[in-house]
Amino acid sequence: MRAGDDRTFVIADLPGLIPGAAHGKGLGIRFLRHTERTRLLVHLIDLDPSTGRDPLADYHAIQDELRAYSEELAARPQIVAVNKIELPGTEESRAAVERFCAQHGFSFHAISAVTGAGLPGLVHEMVRWLTSEPWVPAAR
Repeated sequence: MRAGDDRTFVIADLPGLIPGAAHGKGLGIRFLRHTERTRLLVHLIDLDPSTGRDPLADYHAIQDELRAYSEELAARPQIVAVNKIELPGTEESRAAVERFCAQHGFSFHAISAVTGAGLPGLVHEMVRWLTSEPWVPAAR
């Protein structure tokens, strides 16, 4: 991905972190191994109300798997981004995630992959972290 100047960085999408992934369920271990090469974790949380999912429960499930796999990995810098803000009915869950992030000191971004809303700010934040934080591998 381009950082808006000559710098580039790689983003890896890590789907499949289901409950039990850190203990070998599904393909979770493979995905978790890939995260060891990251310096920054971005939680992309789906706000689509038609899924019936709880965005904060989804965040906690991923965080629990990261922690079960490696405390060092779970302690890496993290950004929380909620997606699909263009959909009606996302306001309440968006506000709940934003309050959670404010209470816990996490950087929060509301974005729409469809419209591009909020994406420049998210990319800027990612670049800021990647250029200011050293790479530290997780202990295993």
